[in-house]
Order: sequence, then C-alpha cells, then structure tokens
Amino acid sequence: MPIISVVCPTFNSAGFVTRTLESVVNQTRKPDEIIISDDGSSDNTVSVVEDFFSRGHNDIHWTILRGEHGGAGATRNAGIKRSSGEWIAFIDSDDFWLPNKLEVVSEAIEKNPDVNIFCHAEEQVGLDGSRQIIDYGKWYDPGKPLPAQIYYRSFFSPSAVTCRRKLLLDAGLFDETIMSGLEDFAEGIKLQSNEHTCDLNDLKTLLPFGRIALPTTTQTGWYRQEDKNGTGEPIIAVSHAAELLANLCMDAPARSKLVVANGLDHFRSIQAYDDISQTQRLVIFADCYDEEMIKLVASRGCKFWPIGRRELISANSATEKNTKTGFIGSVVRWAESHESFSINDIACEDTRLDAIWSKLDKLRAGTVPAEADNTLAKLISRAWRLFLNATYVWETPREAERMNAQKEIDRFRLDAAQSQMWISSESVRTMNEIADDLTTCYGPDSTLGTSKGTALLNAIQDASLGSKTLAVLVRNEAKVSELCRWLLEHDQLKFVRVFSPVTLPSNDAFDRVLCVSWLGGETMRQIAAKLVAPCIAVTGYRCERQWLRQCEWRFRTNIPTPTFTTNEKSEFISGGKLPRVIWPEERQQTLTPVLSDRSSDIWDFEHQLRIGRIGLATRPTQATETLPARFVRFSGEYYAFLTETHKLPVATELVSNPGRGGQTLPEKSLIDIKLGDFVVFPESGERELIQELADRLIGVPAQELRKRAHQWKDTLRLNRITPEEFLRHAKELNRSRHPVTIRNWYSDTYQIGPREKDDLVLIAIVTEDENFEKQIDGVWSAIEQLRSAHLSAGLRLRDALLQRLPQVTSQIEDSGTQVDLGELGSARILRVESIDSATEPRGRAEVNRLHLEKFGPELGELLKFVS
Repeated sequence: MPIISVVCPTFNSAGFVTRTLESVVNQTRKPDEIIISDDGSSDNTVSVVEDFFSRGHNDIHWTILRGEHGGAGATRNAGIKRSSGEWIAFIDSDDFWLPNKLEVVSEAIEKNPDVNIFCHAEEQVGLDGSRQIIDYGKWYDPGKPLPAQIYYRSFFSPSAVTCRRKLLLDAGLFDETIMSGLEDFAEGIKLQSNEHTCDLNDLKTLLPFGRIALPTTTQTGWYRQEDKNGTGEPIIAVSHAAELLANLCMDAPARSKLVVANGLDHFRSIQAYDDISQTQRLVIFADCYDEEMIKLVASRGCKFWPIGRRELISANSATEKNTKTGFIGSVVRWAESHESFSINDIACEDTRLDAIWSKLDKLRAGTVPAEADNTLAKLISRAWRLFLNATYVWETPREAERMNAQKEIDRFRLDAAQSQMWISSESVRTMNEIADDLTTCYGPDSTLGTSKGTALLNAIQDASLGSKTLAVLVRNEAKVSELCRWLLEHDQLKFVRVFSPVTLPSNDAFDRVLCVSWLGGETMRQIAAKLVAPCIAVTGYRCERQWLRQCEWRFRTNIPTPTFTTNEKSEFISGGKLPRVIWPEERQQTLTPVLSDRSSDIWDFEHQLRIGRIGLATRPTQATETLPARFVRFSGEYYAFLTETHKLPVATELVSNPGRGGQTLPEKSLIDIKLGDFVVFPESGERELIQELADRLIGVPAQELRKRAHQWKDTLRLNRITPEEFLRHAKELNRSRHPVTIRNWYSDTYQIGPREKDDLVLIAIVTEDENFEKQIDGVWSAIEQLRSAHLSAGLRLRDALLQRLPQVTSQIEDSGTQVDLGELGSARILRVESIDSATEPRGRAEVNRLHLEKFGPELGELLKFVS
C-alpha cells in the first residue's frame, strides 16, 4: 500500500478548517500523516487545528508548521519538505474530500505503478447552494505532451491532486513568488506612465491585492492578502458572489468603492444590482444583445457606453499590428465585425413556397393568443414546421424523403379536418390548400430546392474566387452531414466549413456566415451576437428575403438607453483630476433603416405561434394547493411550469461540442437558464433527474436517508421563525450568515443541506431545538452521503450523455429527443425557446414536470387530467 502524506496549507482558516480536517481523518483509508502548513495566519487558525487534534485522532501522525506569510506556494513547499510519504495529497483549507477519496486514489496508484500524478473531478459549491461538477480528466489528451496542455489550460486543482513527492522535489517545487492566480495575471499587465517614456510597471507591483471574506471566516469585509496583521484594505478584491459583495457594499461608506462586474448575468437577482448601485459606484461589462437585462438596469438609471473599435486600439500602425492576435486581437475583431455588420440575401425563387407563406400569415391573423384552447394557432404551428422543412431543401428530394414528407402532410390534413368543431370552415379550407401546395412541392416532378441549391453553389464559388473565408450554417447536425455530402459531390466542400447554430465557434473568425435558409428570429439574433463575421447572408426565397430585411431592421434598432457622450467619457476617465483626455471621434452612426412593410412581421408571427402553443397553460389551475411557477416553452411540442428553485441539468456545452473533452453538466435554476440552452428532463418528468439517479445508486435506504437529512428543514418549518428573525438572532449570537444563505435555507426545497456542519449547530441554537441538536451528527452524515450520491449520479449522467449524444444530436434541436441512458433509465433533452418573465399560480401536480401538447379530440382527456 502506498504511503500518502496529506499537505494542507492554511491562512486565516479558523472558520472552516475543522470541516476540512474532519473529511481527512474520517477517510475509509486513513492518511499516513497530515501536515498543516500555516501561512502566518492572523486569526486563531493554529489553535483551532490544535484543539481539533487534541480531541482524538491519535491513530494519525499530524504536524503543524508555522511560517511567515509567504503565499500558497511557499506554504505548500514547507509541507512537502517536511513530509515523509512517497505520495503527497493536497487539500486546501476551505475544501473537503468525500469519505472514500484516499481509498480510490490508493487503489489507482497500485494499479498504475508508472503514473506520477493522479487528479479527480471536483464539485464546486456556491454561496447560494448552487453546485457544479468539474471533471478535469476530460481536458487531458494522453496523446499530447502534458506541459504543452497545461500551458494552454491548467486542469490540475490542488485539492484534487495526488503526486509523487520525488517529482515535486525534482521539479523545484512551487513558485513562491506567485501569491494567487489573479496576481499572476496582473503581473503580465504592463502600464506605461505616459506616452513620452518607456517605463513599464506591472499591475501587481502597483496595486495591493486582497480577498473578500466568506461568512464562515473570522475575517470581515475585504482584507489585504499580504498584510500579516490583517489590517488595512486592498485596492483590488475579488468575489464571485454578487449577493455577498452587495452585503459588504451596503455596510461600506457611500461611494467609497468601485465595483466592476464581468457581465450582467451576475445580476439576474436584481436585488444585488440595486444594493450595489445605490450605495457604491458600479461598472458592468455587458453583452450588447442581452436586451432584457439592459432594459431592466436602464430603467434603474444605468448609463451605457457602447465601446467601438477606435476606443480599443490606437491609430498607430505598430499598435495596430500588435492587436491582430491573441485575446486582444479577438476583441478587436469582434468590434470590427460589430461596426461593419451587414445582412445580405442571395436570391432564389419558388412561387409555391411564397404562396404558402401568404396563406400562413393570413391564418395567423385570425388567431387569438389569449384563448385557453387555441387549436388554430397550434395547427398553424404544425403547418409552419412543414413549410420550413420545404425551405431547408437544397436538392431535389429523394423518394424516401418525399414519402416521409407526404406522411406528415397527410397527418396534418387529418388533424385539421378533425378540428372543425374548434376552428372555422374557412380556416380548414385554407389549411387544405396549404396541404395541397406542400404535396405539389414534394411531387414526383418537383423542382423543390433546385433554385436554392444553385444559389448556394454560386455563393460558395464567388467566395472562393475572392479568397473569402465562409462558414455555412444549416439547421442541425443531421443537415450538416447532408450538406457536407452534397458539397463533396459538387467539389465545393474544400472551400467552406459547415456548422449548425449550436456548433458555430465563438472564438473563430470568418469573412461571411452564410445561412442556407431562415433559421428563426431568435437563432438569427444569437448568430449575430457571436460576431464571428462582419456579414451574415441567407440564401432565401422572396418571403425569406422579406424576413431578412425585418431582421436587419431589428438588429440596427438600438435599445433606447441613456449613453455617454464624448465629453462625458473624457470626464469619466480623467475623474476631473487629470489633464483632459482627447477621446477618439465617434464613428458616424449608421441610420436605422426604414422598414416600409411590417404587415407580415416574422418576429410577431413566430411570437404568436409560441404563445398559441401554450394550450392549457393559459387556463387557470383548478388545484387547491398552488405554487408560483413560470411557463417555459421547449422545442417541439413540450412545455413546463418551473418554480424558481427547481434545478435542471443543462447540457448546452455537451450538445454544442460533443467531441470535445472537459465539458460539464451543471445543474441550474431558472435564473441561470438562458434561451437556447439544452436541458435534461427525467422521462418520468416528476422529479429532479440527478435526485432520481442518485436514489437508484443508493438503493432501498434512499428514502430513509433523505428523511433523516431533511430534519434540518423540518426544524426550521416547525419552529415558525422567519428568515429575518433567524438572521437577527444569528447576529446577536455573533454567528451571522449572509441573508441570501438563510433565505435559501427556507425557500430552496431541493437543497440537500447547509454548506457546513456548523450551520446545523446554528439552526439548533437559534430554534432552541434540543432534540435536533442531538441528531446533528446523524443528519450531517446523511447530508454528506446524499451529496456524494448526487456527485456520482451527475458524473454518470454526464458520461452516459457523452456516449449517446453523437447518435441523437440531429434530433435534439428540432423537437427534443429521448435518450436511453442504460441502467440509469432514460431522459429527454430539449431546447429552451422562451421563459415567461412573470410567475403564476400552478397546481403542485403541474409544476416541475414536462407536459406534451394535445390537439383536437384529445383535449378533453387532458382537461380531465389537469383538473
């Protein structure tokens, strides 16, 4: 059996190191020694560690090293030098291991005697209770040299690594000059004092860095990293939790802090934005296409600064040359694409398809979205999908394709006929005409697709003659394969790269993105937002060209927001204390094109179809027990009512890059799910998928284990103390927690347990529940077992999806698909089309489960089920 030494660096860790040590000493395979290397803590970390070991664990050799504050590298090195084991397992003082970690690693060492480093997956837990699995092994390519891979992306997390001691000593140990990853980055940022000198200073030497204290630590507020006494504030402090930062901002003197946020996503909980913006100065770097959040913060007085290309680079040719590569080069290319963005059409003709669109638009005008059972809208949606399928064709359909299309057309005709009691006879006649037109399109002598195919080939040839890089976009991965085959037959594949909307790379650059057909308004917006090319073109029939003009009009119509003028920008940068900055002239604003005809607006059409698809969703619930939930529409014929705290596995990364390693399968609640995301539902539709899989792994004891783990929730509920009262009592006891943490304890019905065992102790003290206090050890044990099972279930689900996705990717984007996960059962992957902004009361039996739309005669049965 290998001899394993555990090295745990600490720095002001008194509030959380006990849990870390508990996870080490309670391993199923005990460590041979534990070395706690303290980095000159200014709190009572050392005494907490000594007190922990004084209460037992005499079967494990342990040592405490006390050193001057020198950073994580120096602290780990001291522990390595003092260790005696052949292997070193690192664990940071704010992390903890699952009980069988060392047992699994030990077995892996024995089975792989030639391996020097072992690294496993981790689960990251946010302050709000959110959880995300990071599987570092997926980034490792055994066919490539390790140093080159680490240089590109480090996939070693200290607490997940076990390494040969000799390897570390031979390599010269850790770099003791680097205090943190942020400071490492800052060391590479050079600042020039003025344009007349060549003196360069790195950001790290100019600014003292710091941290923001967690609620569980003895530190408070933001504190300087390099200050051994913990006094004084840093110039820069970093946090990933907007709610935690907001709490500190409210306690700090007004306008004494500058808060910089990377993205509006941090403020999906608008309360955090309000708390920060009303007390401190706030700068947010935002995506210009995040319309909903932009409008929201604009309504609260936020002022906007659209950054252009000339504001990013100097006119100096040397500077221009240096901004063509790397990250800055990417940013400049995005700015250039945004400034010169254009939308073009490449004409093709088919009068039959244009006629079908006219009839569809006429039918749409007769729909009433507010009706509880809008059968007409749902039938139009069916006809719309059939019509779009015809516009996607670029070669004469084969016999099998024509037969399949005709089956769908006949089924649509039958559904329309059976719905006569719900819709007018005129609408039925129009639908029959649409069915007749579609039948003609797919007839034996049809020329469907030939005009589009010719236009597509001409566009590709023109691009190749002009040495233009071209990305061709089709609706899904199945169409990618079909188009690649067709282009290969015509000897044109060598000139293009073919993608679907979800696989179009954001970090690449093209001269033009060519869409084979209209892909939907929201999808077109997402493609434009990637800024991978300054031009988007569509090979389109007359109706598609009309939609494209509407698309361009919408993209060029700016969201009405208050913006900075040139003078205000100069004043903002100089702060009134430095010489006035001469700001680059703003480019001439492109006039918003005048849209002469908006009578058949495709955005309105698609929006009305989505509303019409709700069906029973607009009918008030008949249930006596209701929950507030938001209506979510998915691709195909699925919808759901989701509560704010319900979490779903989000497979967007897996679907978008099925062949790439390192993908994750995070569980997200509604506040973090975006339009276009791919979510995973259990086939039963009734429970969280991860929970269902975890219970299968646990077996018979699962329900009893959950009942025991749920006792902390029962204590809070039965005591009838409000979150506000709990927070007040906790502060009086000098054991405060962040308000968001406490609110989540009460509101998040899917939370397995609090973050720390000490939280259970606090709950027992505040509620004065002596019986619960006696049960804490058992409750905490149950919570840890459930978390371990959820972690295993998440990894197994991710791996099963990775294995199955290549076979089902072509089906997912159109209407969702069922995925057979073997022993894990089955699941359904669906694309999010829209999320209602407001909640509505829904019956408990309706929420957090998947619903399938019903048509015509089946409606009565569905009404019976809901009531």
